[in-house]
Formats: sequence, structure tokens, C-alpha cells
Amino acid sequence: MVGDTLGNAVLLGAWSTEQEMLLVGGDLGSETPHGDLVRITPNSACVEEALTEHPLWWIHGLSDQDWWAVGEEGTAVHWDGEFTRLDIPTTATLYGVFAAANDSVWAVGGHSDTGRGEVWHWDGEWTLIKGDIPGQTFKVWQDWIVGDGQAWRISGETLIPVPTSARLVTVRGRSAEDVYAVGGQGNPTVLRHQGQEWEELGVQKLNGPVSGVWTAPGETVWVAGNYGVMAQLGDDGWEIPSFPLTSQHFHAVWQWDGAMWFVGGNLFERGENHGTLACHGCERELSALDACE
Repeated sequence: MVGDTLGNAVLLGAWSTEQEMLLVGGDLGSETPHGDLVRITPNSACVEEALTEHPLWWIHGLSDQDWWAVGEEGTAVHWDGEFTRLDIPTTATLYGVFAAANDSVWAVGGHSDTGRGEVWHWDGEWTLIKGDIPGQTFKVWQDWIVGDGQAWRISGETLIPVPTSARLVTVRGRSAEDVYAVGGQGNPTVLRHQGQEWEELGVQKLNGPVSGVWTAPGETVWVAGNYGVMAQLGDDGWEIPSFPLTSQHFHAVWQWDGAMWFVGGNLFERGENHGTLACHGCERELSALDACE
């Protein structure tokens, strides 16, 4: 365990360069919401608190000089050596972002009050690709988008449906033709797509909805979810390294510095928020976050 009650914000997304891992999140429950950025290196950890006035939900980039973070009320931040606000003209919460090559960025989200989703594309300016979708869209990875009762493939600026009725929160794959999507509502859902249609995978030992998934070419599939779920997919099903490390809820999982990192917090509690950070394969302890210099 690294830290169970860190800072004043839940942790929602993770991404890394070779030198550092970046976590984004925010205070979801107070009257003064804000978005935070946590920087972790092999020897230090600090927080840039209230980087934005709205919580940040996801982060992705191409290098340490080119990454994006998105969040509530259309918030979009670009780092290219300095922070630039490039907000999207929407009041939607942007739950996912993916930075592709050639200055192409995809952002997805929706409106919790209406349950409608949106998909946006950046190629020098933001363009609404599809709005008023019946179901919020939650995450985007390469040319895949998943959401509430839906999944899509991106072809140019066209969205091609990949039928599903599942509530899918996060998507990631070993390749574009070996893709895993996770989610659920009440019970966990894990789907795999290998070029034809979605295949349901067994969810034994996964106690509750799954929010995060990580894998890469030649790598193991890891998932994270509610009530401290952290597991890897083995030959005989899900292997849980140590359960439960926490009763808090994980929203994302990421590999960095030879370990698997699980990020979350008290996601469903009212009032002040805090973050939770756990890892498998490291020996670090972290009880507090100092302000970044």
C-alpha cells in the first residue's frame, strides 16, 4: 500500500513518461471543486493543487512535452512546456482523452443529468464529431470509444458502431485487434474484442464494477475497480495479488517504474474527497503530498 487518504482530491487518471508518472483528479464533493495534478518520480511525489477550477478526469500524451488532461465543464489542458487552457465549448464532463499523432486529439464525455454523450476532435481547434448520443461516452483509446451501452471504432472522423449493451467505462488493448473493455453496473463486466464481436470474459473474484484496465503489446491485462479490486488476467482466470488492500474505489490502473499503480479514492462519498494510491511490485510508502515547487 502506498497511501489510502492522500490530499484533497480523488485520483481518476494516470499516464507516464520514463521520468515521471502523472495523476489527475479533483474534489468532486465540495462547494469549491478543483482539479489537481500529482507528479511522481522514483524519488519524490508532489501535487499541483487547484491546477484547474474543475475536476480533471483523464490524461494522455505523446511525450513529456506533449500531453493533455480533460475534465468537467469542458475543461481541457495542454502541456507543451507550459500549461495552455484549450477548453472545449461544452458543459459536458469530459471523462476521456487520447492524444494521437499529427496534432490529433480525441475527447469524450457527456451529461450526467440527461445521460447524453459527446465526442470531440482536436486538429488545431475542437470540432464536435457526434453529440446528443443516447448514453454517455467514457473513454477513448487509439480508434476505440466506449460508453454507456455503446462502443465505436473511429475511421477518419466517422464513428462505426460495435454493438454492445454493456456499460463500458474504460478501453485499452494489446493491439487495435486485441482490445479489452471493462465496466459494469452493480456487477463487473470485462469484454474482449479480437476483430469480430465482443466476447464476455469470466469475472469470478472481481467483487463489483470494474473501472480501469491496462495492457500493452505482449503484456498482462490488469484491472481495477470498486472496493479495492486489483487483479491480473492469468491462464486460469483472475489472479488477485492481495485483496483487499483498501475499501476505497479504484478508477484507473497504470504500469510505471516496474510496478502496477492503482488510483482512486472515496469516489462515492459526499463532502471532502481524498485520493487512494496503491501499487503492486513496489515497496514505497506515501503518507502525504507536498506542493510541487
